[in-house]
Amino acid sequence: MTVRRDVPHVAVDEPGIHAPVLKHVFAHTGDLVIATTTCEVYPGGIAFRLLVLSKPPIDFAHEFAFGIEQRRHAGSLDLSGTATLRGGSAQPVVLGVFGGDGSTSHRGDFRFWLPLPDDTVKAQVRLTWPTMRVDGTAEVDVHIFRLLLDPESVRDPQRS
Repeated sequence: MTVRRDVPHVAVDEPGIHAPVLKHVFAHTGDLVIATTTCEVYPGGIAFRLLVLSKPPIDFAHEFAFGIEQRRHAGSLDLSGTATLRGGSAQPVVLGVFGGDGSTSHRGDFRFWLPLPDDTVKAQVRLTWPTMRVDGTAEVDVHIFRLLLDPESVRDPQRS
């Protein structure tokens, strides 16, 4: 079963809690940098930005197919999520796209929504881009995510 939640209006209209729960560099070469940048935590998930900087020009409309069921071509960039739930079952999570700008052929800045089911214990975001030889997985720090949303949920070991 795939979990899909549309981008909630609060993530679009209101600032979340800024936190480094998803920081990752997917690519860093002389010609290409792909990294997550700002990250905001909300009760239902995480909003984050993906920054792409490239020396060779990129046709962002052709290469990126975010929010589309099929990639535009076999080598285009694909971004996917997975949530591991209590009990150990893993399920795909469809990322929402709610902003982006391929303002030049050398820079793209996109904003994504990663919905997290309430019983998530581990989450990952995977980026594959065969044309550019990029394949990487970023871990979401679910512990920090939960702590920020509910500080009482994490017990202080000194008090136990």
